[in-house]
Amino acid sequence: TLLFHAVLGTSLVAAGASVLNQVLERVSDGMMVRTKTRPLPTGRIGWITSTVFGVALGTSGILYLLATARGHLAALEAFLTLVGYVLVYTPLKRISAINTLVGAIPGAMPPVLGYLAITDSWDTTAWLLFTILFVWQIPHFLAIAWMYRHQYENAGLKMISVNDPGGGRTSRQMVLYCLALLVVSSLPGVVLPPHLRPGIVFLAASLLAGGLFLRAAIRFALQPTDLLARHALRASLLHLPLVLGAWLSDPLVRARPHANPPLLTVEETP
Repeated sequence: TLLFHAVLGTSLVAAGASVLNQVLERVSDGMMVRTKTRPLPTGRIGWITSTVFGVALGTSGILYLLATARGHLAALEAFLTLVGYVLVYTPLKRISAINTLVGAIPGAMPPVLGYLAITDSWDTTAWLLFTILFVWQIPHFLAIAWMYRHQYENAGLKMISVNDPGGGRTSRQMVLYCLALLVVSSLPGVVLPPHLRPGIVFLAASLLAGGLFLRAAIRFALQPTDLLARHALRASLLHLPLVLGAWLSDPLVRARPHANPPLLTVEETP
């Protein structure tokens, strides 16, 4: 039941953020081939209606988490995530290329919100979830930014790839973040306490997924083309299901030790 409530509440907040993002970017979306057929640029939906819809979605998600989560922490973080994504990250895309790093903060929150809704605790697991998602987003989005660099430039959006005609800076950052991802994706199998620590299946999956993503990033660095950027993007889309899926399935494939093992009693003998 908690899982259902966590998924529904988080989904409502994420949907609201997405709608409000498209309201604010309706002009720039109309300038890019990849987004010009969205409802707002084509005029199929008005921006006032969309704004009301987005606010309603986000607010209902926050209130739903407030009512159903184990504590108030998930609702508070959901509010901050919505505000950060809509009012900080989205406007920053027209000001500075640092928007990618800033946007990765609210972008990393949805799985964390689900976790907080069930545990109401910013513990080590929550921070690991956040860190993995944060680091993963940078090379993932760099691949997208390179593939659509000309469209971003035409729309006036400040992306690192816009002023990087040779792809050197974009590809270097992609490789560096993939190296970091290879490390942080394996941390749950190392730093968590034994009763929460995933085992060899998780470690194998994280190393495999991270290695494939890193390989794609290195290939792109050696030859920055749209095709190899797309290969890196596909590797990024494979990474999360492998790593998080292995983490979730770990208790199904092996028994973990108890947090507090039951005391063994010795029967008295005469």
